[in-house]
Amino acid sequence: MQEFYGKDLAKYKIDRAQEEVDTAKLLFQNGKLKAANNRAYYSIYYALTAVLCLEPIAFKKHKDTIAYFNKN
Repeated sequence: MQEFYGKDLAKYKIDRAQEEVDTAKLLFQNGKLKAANNRAYYSIYYALTAVLCLEPIAFKKHKDTIAYFNKN
């Protein structure tokens, strides 16, 4: 398994975020609103963690990641 750091990890997470957006759009278009909402959440989460990779900082729990981002 390849390990990523810094900008490479951020790029990987941005790519994941885009993939989740694309999935959310498909789900939304097919009336799967709860699933679309879930994928949209993960898209935002991956984009957020991409930004934090550049600091670099990471958290194990979503709530900690979001709290740190909101604070800083």
